[in-house]
Amino acid sequence: MKAKLCVSGIACALALGSAGGVFAGPAVSVTFKNNSTDAVTYNSIGANGASTKINASPIPGDRVEAGGIDSFRVQSRISRDANFATLQYETGSKVCKFSTTYMKAMNKGVVLPK
Repeated sequence: MKAKLCVSGIACALALGSAGGVFAGPAVSVTFKNNSTDAVTYNSIGANGASTKINASPIPGDRVEAGGIDSFRVQSRISRDANFATLQYETGSKVCKFSTTYMKAMNKGVVLPK
């Protein structure tokens, strides 16, 4: 009987552990194409930029060559009702900044994306 309880406990722990990974908002898909004639560098600016890089899969490259493309998905683990991505690419004096936020909010008793 002890062996049966132990196996049930492990299965329950695995089920609860895997449920934590599901607690996330919709993923943000990012495709950056470098249309310039120079290489650009990726910079994670501030707390949101650092979180974006940590939550990205695959992790964005530090450099995108001229004409190159970098694609990744960002999946925040904060809430199933929210997600965000903040990123910045630079070359010389040119800067490309992008930020997006997805949130579900209650509106007259209905949950809607905002």
